[in-house]
Order: sequence, then C-alpha cells, then structure tokens
Amino acid sequence: VTHITMVSETEETMNVRMGKFPRGPTLFFRLLHYTLAKDVRAAQRNPRAPGLEFATAPLLVLSGFDTERPEHRLLTTYL
Repeated sequence: VTHITMVSETEETMNVRMGKFPRGPTLFFRLLHYTLAKDVRAAQRNPRAPGLEFATAPLLVLSGFDTERPEHRLLTTYL
C-alpha cells in the first residue's frame, strides 16, 4: 500500500484524509457539499450520454492553483 484515503463523518462535518506511505504527506479536507453519481444521473431530464460517463476516472484539472503558495504546490504535486 502506497496511498490511503479515509472518509470520516461526525454530526457536524465530513472529512477526507489522503495519505502517502511511508513518510507522507497527509492531506486533510473538510467536505461542505457532495452529490452521488446516481443522484446526478437521476436529476437529468434528457441525458445526452449513454450512462457510462461515471465508469471512468474523472479528468483532474489543476489550473488556477497559485503554485507560489507552499500548500497549493504540495496539493498539486500530491494529486
């Protein structure tokens, strides 16, 4: 195992921790909102796709990060 992702939920928040073994780093995120893929699909009136768009990994776009800030540079390198 080289990477681990943990999701935890309390009454107030939902958190995601992403860690790299053996020496880190460990990233911590607090989720404010999320939507399940099945709910997105169900909300569409006239879907224009065959329904397989959630079967592959999403495209990760990292443009717009201020890489001068050390925390943003760490995040873009990790992802």
